[in-house]
Amino acid sequence: MMGKGFMPSEEIRMLGNFQGMNVNLSKSTENDSTTSTIFLKLENGDPLVLGNQPEVLARKCAELYLRDFEKAEEYQQITVQFIQTDPKNPENVAMQEYMFNTNDF
Repeated sequence: MMGKGFMPSEEIRMLGNFQGMNVNLSKSTENDSTTSTIFLKLENGDPLVLGNQPEVLARKCAELYLRDFEKAEEYQQITVQFIQTDPKNPENVAMQEYMFNTNDF
């Protein structure tokens, strides 16, 4: 079970008018140190919203996701990815990525 709140809320979708949302969870171990990360992928949002202080929008999306996901305390980091795809050429993709420590929320 992924836990309650695993899928991003409609509240997050509405913040940037995102057409797609996806979450991946990752845990990796290196030299007896484990890093656990939530990857929140938000696709094809409104360019006008994304263009105005995207780092503030990313932080708000991270905050809302961590609030709703019941297993958020098991993860050290959350990475918010804004992915924009060119509708005329789907191979043309732009991505902005913002990483936060979960204990900052």
